[in-house]
Amino acid sequence: MLTLHALRIELGKSHRVAVDLLSEMPGILEEIGLTRLPHYTVLHTWFACIPNTTWRAFLGGTAEKRTGHAAID
Repeated sequence: MLTLHALRIELGKSHRVAVDLLSEMPGILEEIGLTRLPHYTVLHTWFACIPNTTWRAFLGGTAEKRTGHAAID
């Protein structure tokens, strides 16, 4: 789910459009280990339930300590 969210942000699209675009990209789906995509409402609901503190913990856990840059790999 986190990978789908990152791809959605990278594409700069809504959940609905991102899922539609990704459904036309079987190579991408295979690379991230999916045989089928969840419905866009599932994706939207899942991310709406994650509190900001969790997102901050993800960012904090993947931050580059020397430069202060953050990324989720």
